[in-house]
Amino acid sequence: MATGVSIEVDHFQKVYGLFYGTATDADASQALIRVRPPVPRVVWCAKQGKNFSKVDKSEYAWKLKHALKTKWSEEISVIRSNPSPDLVPGVETFNWDDNPHVNLWSQIAAKTNAAMWNLRTNLLERLRYEGHPVEVVQLNSDCQVREVMKQARAQVKQDYHQAVSCACILTKPELAAVERKEGLGVEDQLNLIKTQIADFYQAQAVTPELVAFDNAGQRRNQIVEMEALLYGSELSLRHDQDALERQAKYGQGLFPP
Repeated sequence: MATGVSIEVDHFQKVYGLFYGTATDADASQALIRVRPPVPRVVWCAKQGKNFSKVDKSEYAWKLKHALKTKWSEEISVIRSNPSPDLVPGVETFNWDDNPHVNLWSQIAAKTNAAMWNLRTNLLERLRYEGHPVEVVQLNSDCQVREVMKQARAQVKQDYHQAVSCACILTKPELAAVERKEGLGVEDQLNLIKTQIADFYQAQAVTPELVAFDNAGQRRNQIVEMEALLYGSELSLRHDQDALERQAKYGQGLFPP
């Protein structure tokens, strides 16, 4: 939890912050102080973050804007050649230099990239600047800790794959009932995941190996994208045009990517 949350009840004895490189130092600092009482905080942070922009890792907004324009120019030219009539003016007159959506995106992406390069140092300096007393503890056996963490993650994944394979495949009425629920328990979640895997791969038996291959749904997304690229180029183009039309109806300009 980052901004907008204040936990003021006297309930917690300690706060642990584990930051693997997706949040910026500003977000990490915010998360650490959601619990207001002055209880100890134990923090571990990756030396370098990994949540860089997919467009470019630059810290400069103008470089990110240029990279974005270069990356998407070919796709935009394809879409521009055949938009619906109400989209023609917006697409043809798109201004890369003064578009507020592109400018805001490039500024946010640049700030995030800048935080990622030296994440641990940035967080340490930010905590000190904000007035928090900080004691730095050096681990004597960093390699050993990494190995233990690696084994723990592997065991968690293995247990999860086994739990999904042992869940139940829901019938259509049961599936509809689960999807109508506002909140799902662990058992419902496992049953839903197994049902989705079995339906997509047309598998009579969902084994732990198949669950691992599915990779939390990422493999399914890759297969669908590959099918669209190989056999449904018109469908892919229509998908992009529909996205542009949804943007255009709000009258706030377009963001081509």
